[in-house]
Amino acid sequence: MTLQRPKGTKDHLPDGSPQLKLDVSARAFKHVIDTAARVLERGGATFMATPLFEEADLVKRGVGGSTDIVRKEMYTVSYQTDAFDQVKRLKNKNFEGKNGKKHNLKSILPYINKYIIDRKREIRRDLPVLDTDRLDINFLDGFIGLIEIENEDFILEFLKDAANSLDKTSDTNTFVLRPEGTAGLVRAYLENGLKQLPSPLKLWTHGPMFRAENVQKGRLRQFHQVDYEVLGSADPLIDAEAIWLMVQVVQALGLTGVQVKLGSIGDPEDRDTYNAYLRELFTPHLERLSDDSKDRLERNPMRILDSKSAGDQALILELSVKPMLDFLGTEARMHFGAVRGHLDSWKVAYVVDPSIVRGLDYYRRTAWELHHAHIGAKSALGGGGRYDGLAKELGGPETPGIGWAFGIERILGAMEQEGLGLPAASGPLVYIAALDAEHVPLAARVALDLRSDMRADFGYKPQKPGNAFREGERRGAVFTALIGSNEAAAGTVALRHMASGEQRNVPMEELSALLLARPS
Repeated sequence: MTLQRPKGTKDHLPDGSPQLKLDVSARAFKHVIDTAARVLERGGATFMATPLFEEADLVKRGVGGSTDIVRKEMYTVSYQTDAFDQVKRLKNKNFEGKNGKKHNLKSILPYINKYIIDRKREIRRDLPVLDTDRLDINFLDGFIGLIEIENEDFILEFLKDAANSLDKTSDTNTFVLRPEGTAGLVRAYLENGLKQLPSPLKLWTHGPMFRAENVQKGRLRQFHQVDYEVLGSADPLIDAEAIWLMVQVVQALGLTGVQVKLGSIGDPEDRDTYNAYLRELFTPHLERLSDDSKDRLERNPMRILDSKSAGDQALILELSVKPMLDFLGTEARMHFGAVRGHLDSWKVAYVVDPSIVRGLDYYRRTAWELHHAHIGAKSALGGGGRYDGLAKELGGPETPGIGWAFGIERILGAMEQEGLGLPAASGPLVYIAALDAEHVPLAARVALDLRSDMRADFGYKPQKPGNAFREGERRGAVFTALIGSNEAAAGTVALRHMASGEQRNVPMEELSALLLARPS
């Protein structure tokens, strides 16, 4: 069998791996994440994490049932629920018998077990006495048949009710590997009562996302994102700060060839007017639209504008479709102007792009993308927007929100295009080598004692001095320490500063303080 990673995924490899590029370098990924953490946390954001999978219904509502992600690109995971787990939920469910007495599953177990004892031959010989943790739906079905013969009405009705409540037609749980991070973060905000925290609440996270896309440059089936969200305020100042922070992160990584494309999708009533305009415009040309866009015309006409079909895009150009910006209401227009005013005062460069659209009802007003010229099929590194209606769509109270995400692989691709490298890897402060096999355990013990204060490596086999110094240099150690018979007897190490070549004997009990005090 040929060992091969799944199509559309990449391994993140350690330094020194053959043909190592930035987009598969584990240290490069860590560099992007650490840089984002530094910038975002200085801006008041708090890290949080959510599961890699969410309930399918949450994702469909959070991403949109008419989007390509939901219709074509989701990884769905299903499993069969243990009937025992479902029955256990019935423990405290009450049922009123024909004599008016209330019963629950626990209270009728003596009746059930009595029938088991009396009717073993009629049920099955090896059937054990039951408790509420081991009640099987298949047994319930069989037991109902037996009770019908015996005409114990209240038990019969209770068990029928129990069997029906298990809903045997829908006992499969369906989850989706998350295609993006926002829906999960908003779900966590609502579920865990984070509204009680100081508002607006700034959150950030990072991790893998999953989409069943056609694999090409810039598109993977498992990719990684940095995600920033703010919940609890609709102030345009929040929007401008979110854009500023996104730009700050990529600039801190050294990228220069990036461009912010800024737009607004208005309020729901503005989009209703715009969608009516689009339907009227495209309907006479229905046969020229792609199958996907024909479907979108009724359900979500704005999605036609970002169609991947060359024919659709040619038709859009031919019809000179007006942009969403032309349909903004007064309040949305004022909000957009305020966002632009803040960005202008902070000298954040951007271009107004009327073509930016978001097709889902819960999106509001500000939307933007961050582009780079040389990263493949799509030049977007990431994007963001305001989603004031999402919390309500997920079943929570109306909660303003805005956020953005960028793809880490795309960021690394842009860095490679610009010839940007990584900061030099830091090695151990000290590498400790034993000169003979007898003293390898002592070298290990000294290194382990130092690790409460610093990074310290040691050799697992004895080495000659020259080999030990070369190994220390290969690891990037600031110091190399040697322990042989003489050093062990004296309780010292022979310590060399690798940059200067200076070497002296240092008592082991003074080694930590000296290493921490010496410059690199």
